[in-house]
Amino acid sequence: MTRVYGVGASRGAAKVGGSGTIASSGGPRFAVSTPAAPPEGPARTTAAAPVVLSGMLAMQEAESAVQRDRDSRRHGEQTLQALADLQLALLGEGAGEVALHRLAALGTQAPRAADPALDAAVRAVRLRARIEIQRRVPPPRAEPSIADP
Repeated sequence: MTRVYGVGASRGAAKVGGSGTIASSGGPRFAVSTPAAPPEGPARTTAAAPVVLSGMLAMQEAESAVQRDRDSRRHGEQTLQALADLQLALLGEGAGEVALHRLAALGTQAPRAADPALDAAVRAVRLRARIEIQRRVPPPRAEPSIADP
């Protein structure tokens, strides 16, 4: 059997002998040691324990619930921060329109929490944000019709 040592200058062909040594024309010698006997004792190739599918699904569902709670909590905190920014803007220390737009954007992407208490709290914060948006947005003006004198 002929070995290839990579791309580049030729080092000469090497042949693998029956004893596990490589005979080369002008190169270093390399010997492969082979174990004298197989290891004693029981074989280490035991089958893996079967994974219970329902357990895997339950674990995946638990991770999903934790992630949903984390996302909902983060959304609630961002909404509270936007409400605080709106409050500062109303006191004359910021731009109220920016805070209103941020509240409106947060209202469109509201994740639901898996924990009922957390979900209720975040829904209350979102309700407060919607109320503040409705209070600040001027109502649409009625168009005068041609029939009106």
